[in-house]
Amino acid sequence: MSVERVLERLHRFDGQLYRAAHRLRRTAPVPDAPEPVLGAVGKESEAANPASASCMMFVDFDGVLNPMLDDPRISYADIGRLDSPADAAGKPDAGLFGSTTAFVVDDDAIIVLHDDDGMRHGYHVRWSGELADSLFTLIASRRVDFRWLTTWQPYTARLAMALGWDPDRLATVEWYDPDSRLGLFSGKFATIAGEVERQRERRTTGERPRPIIWIDDEEITDETSKALANARPAAPVLLVKPDGRIGVSRDQWKQIVRFAVTPPADPAVYLAPVTGHELRRVEPGNDKAAPAHWRPGRRTEHKGF
Repeated sequence: MSVERVLERLHRFDGQLYRAAHRLRRTAPVPDAPEPVLGAVGKESEAANPASASCMMFVDFDGVLNPMLDDPRISYADIGRLDSPADAAGKPDAGLFGSTTAFVVDDDAIIVLHDDDGMRHGYHVRWSGELADSLFTLIASRRVDFRWLTTWQPYTARLAMALGWDPDRLATVEWYDPDSRLGLFSGKFATIAGEVERQRERRTTGERPRPIIWIDDEEITDETSKALANARPAAPVLLVKPDGRIGVSRDQWKQIVRFAVTPPADPAVYLAPVTGHELRRVEPGNDKAAPAHWRPGRRTEHKGF
């Protein structure tokens, strides 16, 4: 499947969501969805930061740093701690939550936001202090040029404050409209596909194309991975799809660091598995339509934004 075909399908979902939202608000009919709103990711940021990093990094928050449990038999206190048979007894997928796979989730915060009516909503977020500190150390090393790519888009400054990160080292992609929700289905993939194309353009102008790291637990699918491979990137692309119940795993983190420090020589698309020490290369495939049952993933916990 090509980038264009994936975007065509995602734009269709954007249009459906956009029109449904306006019907609920009893507004006039709206036209088909236009292009998603994308923020300044590119030459402007490089000009402002001549010492910018070698790898572009795009990172989701929920299911990546903030684990999202959906089974009452597992608690956040279990993540990274289910090592003994006694602790693991009766726990589903207990091996996933052991210390060799998962980081211990040992920090949290309540982030208070206000909706359009002025109502206050508190969102409990949790993360591994070890993983968060290690990621920011990588950011501070300038080996990666960090971009939030998350539905927390309007509130990433709150995330940085909670995590204890220096906001001056971070940027946020404006990939959807928080009011209309336009771009909610297509914006993330459009951002990454656009970045792949931008790096191809750098090569044609004699500039060195930069590797790309994308970390997201939902939007990285067989279809989107194959579409990026079909785009024939000019620099290697690392796709990291965590298991959302634990976030980025220890093996995935090792692969992220290795890729950032020494990217592969071959400009291909690679997948970092939840467990395992070898990247899996995504081979380009035929440009054909997605299966009829395919739908983009979308988590709805944070309905306030």
